[in-house]
Amino acid sequence: PDNRPLVTYVGDSITRMTAAEYGKGYPFRALELLRVTRPLTENCDTAVGGYGVSGIVTAGANTPYYMARQFYSATRVKNVMVINIGSNDLANGNPTAFVLHGTGPPGIAGSGIYPLCDAARALGYKVVLLTIGPRTDATAIANGFEAARVIVNNDLAANWAAHADAFVDTRGIVNFGGDADSNNPLYYSADLVHPIDAGHALIEPVVRAAILSLL
Repeated sequence: PDNRPLVTYVGDSITRMTAAEYGKGYPFRALELLRVTRPLTENCDTAVGGYGVSGIVTAGANTPYYMARQFYSATRVKNVMVINIGSNDLANGNPTAFVLHGTGPPGIAGSGIYPLCDAARALGYKVVLLTIGPRTDATAIANGFEAARVIVNNDLAANWAAHADAFVDTRGIVNFGGDADSNNPLYYSADLVHPIDAGHALIEPVVRAAILSLL
C-alpha cells in the first residue's frame, strides 16, 4: 500500500516542455504546488514527442500511454493521468474522427483520444482531459489545423464526462488557448507551437485545480 498519489502525464512535446525550462513546464510547476497541500504527491512525466503521422495509439511499446500505464498501482491511494494530446495529429492532417475515436484513415486499432481515456480509466486511473491548444506554424496552417481544432475541442467539451473525470478547457485561458495566441512571443516560442515558461505558468493553475479535484 502506498499513500502517495501519482500524477502522470500523457502528452506530446508541449507536455514534454519543449521551449520551456524543464522544471518550469506545467507538469513540474503543478507538482511543486500540489506538494504544499499533498506533500507526498509523486510526479511521472511520460510525455513523448507525439505521433503526428501514425496518430494517437493507446497500445504498443514506446507510445505515451504504454509508458504511463507502467506506473499504475492498485495499492496506491490514487492514480491520476493528465491527457494533453492531439496537436501533432491534427497538424499533420489526420481526420478529426480518427483523432477523437480512432476511426477512419489511417485506422490504426486502439487509436484516438477517447479510447486512450477509456483504456486509462479501465485500468484504474482518474483522468484529467485537456483540449488542444492553438498553433500557427506552416504545417498546421497548410493542413487546416485551426478548423479541425474547433471541431475536436467542441466535441471534447460536449462529451468529456463520458471518458474522463475532470476537464480543462484551455480555450478559456487568456493569452494561451485562443485562436492565434501562439503568435504571442510573450507566451509562445518562435516556432508558433510551444509555450515558453510564461505560457506554462498560465496553464498550470487550471491543470493543478483539476488534479486537486481528484485527489
